[in-house]
Amino acid sequence: MGQVLEDVFLSLKKNTGFDFEILPLRVEASARRYFRLEFSSEVEAALCIENSGSVQTLVMVPDPQKILSCSVLICINSDEKDFIHSDFYAIGSSLLENKFNVPAIYGFNDEKNFFTGAFSGSCDLSQFLDGSSESSEKMIYRSLDFLVKLHSLEAPEPVRSRFFDREKFDFEKHFLLNALEKIEKGLSETKTVKLMCGEYERFVNEVIQKNDFVFTHRDFHSRNIILSELSENADMTVIDFQDARMGHRYYDLSSFLFDPYTGFSANLIQKGFRYYSDQSGFPADQTIFYYQAMQRILKALGSYLFLVNEKKQSEFLPSILSACRILNLIMDEADEKGPVKEFTGFIQSEIYPKLKYK
Repeated sequence: MGQVLEDVFLSLKKNTGFDFEILPLRVEASARRYFRLEFSSEVEAALCIENSGSVQTLVMVPDPQKILSCSVLICINSDEKDFIHSDFYAIGSSLLENKFNVPAIYGFNDEKNFFTGAFSGSCDLSQFLDGSSESSEKMIYRSLDFLVKLHSLEAPEPVRSRFFDREKFDFEKHFLLNALEKIEKGLSETKTVKLMCGEYERFVNEVIQKNDFVFTHRDFHSRNIILSELSENADMTVIDFQDARMGHRYYDLSSFLFDPYTGFSANLIQKGFRYYSDQSGFPADQTIFYYQAMQRILKALGSYLFLVNEKKQSEFLPSILSACRILNLIMDEADEKGPVKEFTGFIQSEIYPKLKYK
């Protein structure tokens, strides 16, 4: 990433003629990295680098003089086969047209595989929530209002052509199994893991049979909700919607209420669930809600195991334990005893120590 930053630094300086510093904002559980561009004129911009390949050249899409009057988000995707910025542009444009708070998009460049857009702030919802204050509840409800509105929106392309179907769910299961295999060969074949997979299949089948597809964000959690300031009156901007697809509304809802970054109490989760049900008018189905939550958190657990073991990002070690704690909470609330809780016990007692002291 160091060489990528150096290339970007030189390219931006060449094309804008302005002096600035590139400062890291946060570490993500993905290939994306966020940075703030701090200009000598005190104008701020943000830089997002996708993946870790080299950046050859960079041509600013907006008029370089525009950088003096607005903050700019730049996302560079180094994978030449993955034009993810096009999805961001198409989906973001549709959301903006429908009055959603998402980053304004200034333009994109197919040749260089990057896009530019508005920078919304350097803090996120996870930094504000404490899980108990009235201010926290207000922000939780504001976030759920976004979901209610999103789930009622007619999906644009490419969203309406891709689904949370059996293929997608299987991919997420195998991602977890592959992460385990990378830690120790044969782990995915153990009795504990196989029994967990059986439960996974049972829960996913229940969700798929509902066939209640709506426009889902796919990664709706507190760190993808950007705040203009750490205040209950802050402007909220939702990011990372480029992989949005048609799916069950409880995927987004469980992603938010069972977010490992926030660790809401069972009581607060129930309040959020009731609020969403009341505001959306969608008949509450707690069984499907818990089944979808289980699948979502197992997917997140696979990501944390991958990041710690293969990417050597030890800062995600606590997230492994948090995901296990949340899975146990989900199973308790769903009154499901057995394989999944045995699996989380296995992760906590056997896998976590291997990674911690590796």
